[in-house]
Amino acid sequence: MKRIKTILLVFLSLAVCLSMTACGKPVPGKNRIIDDIMANDSHFNGSGLKVTSFEITQRQTRERDMEDRVWVTLRAENQYGAYEASYELLYVLYNDGWKLEDCDRADYTVTPNTYPTEEELMQSVIDEGYTDVTVVNTVFGETTVGVAFTGYREGRWWDISRGCKFSLASGWSEPTGIAMTRPEW
Repeated sequence: MKRIKTILLVFLSLAVCLSMTACGKPVPGKNRIIDDIMANDSHFNGSGLKVTSFEITQRQTRERDMEDRVWVTLRAENQYGAYEASYELLYVLYNDGWKLEDCDRADYTVTPNTYPTEEELMQSVIDEGYTDVTVVNTVFGETTVGVAFTGYREGRWWDISRGCKFSLASGWSEPTGIAMTRPEW
């Protein structure tokens, strides 16, 4: 009787293992999933991002439907900043193995390592020949910085704006903006 129980337990364990691997073909693992994400998310194109953390938050493998749904969060970094994102991937089982059918990014954040300062943007205005430059307003966004100034040049007061955009591939752009003369009252 004990021997029959042991045999049944072994067969039951094998059946569970086989069902978890969809008829003996293992579901995609961590490295495959990361490679698929990097190939399908444009933030990885030319940015040099390296994955620093990875977590499968949920997984639903349905052998009957030959589908494997995987929910993932990851963090990647490079010399300019960090990128965090959540994904839902769908793999379908074919005769030659699991193939990625869909890779949806649910959300993401981009966080620069540093931000341009008001002083750096002000210096770009001073370098253009403005004097008596003062900050009027500063706006910091996730991947943008904008500063409004007033300055004096060519015998008049000017309203000046300067801004920078952030990219994971190249860091912060050079300051760009416009200057408009102030109306004389």
